[in-house]
Amino acid sequence: MFVVLAGIALTLIGCASQPVAVVNGTKITKAEFSKRLEQTYGEQVLADLILRALVDDAFAKAGLVLEDAEVDAEIQKAVQSAPDQAAWLQMLESKGMTEADFREFIVFHMKVRKLATQGVDASEEAVKKFFAEHKDAFAQPESVEYSIIVLSDKAQADKIAGDLKAKPEQFNDLARQYSLDNSSRQTGGRMPQTPVAQLRPAELRQALAKLEAGKIVGPLSAEGVWFLARLDAHHAAKQPSYEEIQDQVKEAFLMDNSKQQDELMAELRKSAQIHIIDARFQKLGEYFQPATDSLPTFGSGEGAAPAGGGATPPAGQPAAPAGQPAAPAGDQPAAPATGGQ
Repeated sequence: MFVVLAGIALTLIGCASQPVAVVNGTKITKAEFSKRLEQTYGEQVLADLILRALVDDAFAKAGLVLEDAEVDAEIQKAVQSAPDQAAWLQMLESKGMTEADFREFIVFHMKVRKLATQGVDASEEAVKKFFAEHKDAFAQPESVEYSIIVLSDKAQADKIAGDLKAKPEQFNDLARQYSLDNSSRQTGGRMPQTPVAQLRPAELRQALAKLEAGKIVGPLSAEGVWFLARLDAHHAAKQPSYEEIQDQVKEAFLMDNSKQQDELMAELRKSAQIHIIDARFQKLGEYFQPATDSLPTFGSGEGAAPAGGGATPPAGQPAAPAGQPAAPAGDQPAAPATGGQ
């Protein structure tokens, strides 16, 4: 037994001494790397794990169920936001996530949403009444789906425009390769459906207004760069019926009537028995203790401050996988941001 334990110890020591980088001949070991990570982000990561444990425990005790089919449907919505599977995988990779990581992200937020909406009367009668009272909010303005390539100089823009004239089907590939726009490069230049009135710059809005679906325009000079744009689809303004958007209406109804995230987390903390063993993270014990006065709030944006009183919350929002923002309770889980690396 001693020999086995000694072997394991030597293996761990060996792994710790393995370099993760070498700088001018000097090794930065895994042990140094891990120590710095723990010093810098240890509190945030531990807070994240505690919060996940609280949510998982509350979900199980409430007798709630999350079916694989529900999770699959949510993931599919996110996947469909990318032009193709390759672009979707690129988006995940740019955020340091695997498909399994993203599934975990979705599962967590769906559990939070179910806890936040538990007990809400989401009958068809209630949802229809909500739609009737907020009908204007569901009006759909004239909008377009489009793709862009943003370039720094006219010579390059002219060359790519020529390439597209010969092979317009290469637009997405060329956008991934050359576009300066971080928000769309990973999706092959594809932009989200946008109301025409909100299109910027004005030169792009005016050009797209005259374009037929599938056609390409440019180069256009605006804001110090050059644009090539393709109109993918045009949608006229309309007032949809309840039947056309009932899933969207129900989602909005649940969000409007769900518990806010700070309220939900406060409830989870009330009955939690949390013991922080590591002395370096004792402040977390204060933060997660049931409060008697004001409670810290996670808010709806990064770095939200406490509501007043109570322990200072750990840096960041401990509710989502590393690199992913925490969604407010009841919010629709979103795909990773599509910005460049």
